[in-house]
Amino acid sequence: MRRKNDEGVGQNVFHSNHEDVVWSVQRAIEYLNDEFVTGYEPIYDFVRTPVDESEYATAPMLINKARRDRDIRSCLFEVTQDGVKPEKRARWTKAFVAGVLDS
Repeated sequence: MRRKNDEGVGQNVFHSNHEDVVWSVQRAIEYLNDEFVTGYEPIYDFVRTPVDESEYATAPMLINKARRDRDIRSCLFEVTQDGVKPEKRARWTKAFVAGVLDS
């Protein structure tokens, strides 16, 4: 679920490369896009990006401390503010967290 040649609006999940994290993030994103991100253009669909393959790979961020320094399974969920009301962003965030925990 990576978007090519399209910046999107910031709906991304950065994650460690632990196999179970990749799998649970992928399933949660599919659920979120299919059931919650409806009525929006495709640029609003969530995608996933391994942190190692992003511009944030060496940034001083908690996800990097967890995954790199401690080898802890981790992900960072980003939801846009562009054209999405706070209540909907909160629902999307809850749905993602529930989807990851249920996987």
